[in-house]
Amino acid sequence: SSLTESVSRPTLPLHDRAVVRSQLSLPGEFVTATGILYDCKPSGEWIAPQRTWCCDRERQGCLAPHGDPTTWPSTFPACSTVLQSPININQNKAVHDETEEPLDFFYVALPQTSVVND
Repeated sequence: SSLTESVSRPTLPLHDRAVVRSQLSLPGEFVTATGILYDCKPSGEWIAPQRTWCCDRERQGCLAPHGDPTTWPSTFPACSTVLQSPININQNKAVHDETEEPLDFFYVALPQTSVVND
């Protein structure tokens, strides 16, 4: 099976980046998705902990820009090109624990670097 069939997040442009599935991958980490998942409760705050990231695109309440990952780069430049997150969250295995504190995101965009062997 191809890599695009085995990730659970929407397929997005790579912008000249390589995707590598290493032997260090967890068992079941690359599972075929049942469909594209979207945020059903978009709000003004991008990192609101109450968000539900598990509804189908066709469900009522899935509104742009949060409801369609293909529009994220135009609204949120940090979600595009070399700054795009390569994180693959397997939603089939994710478990919600209401006793956990909300994540505190701290993100600083860094310029692209390269390695030169001399």
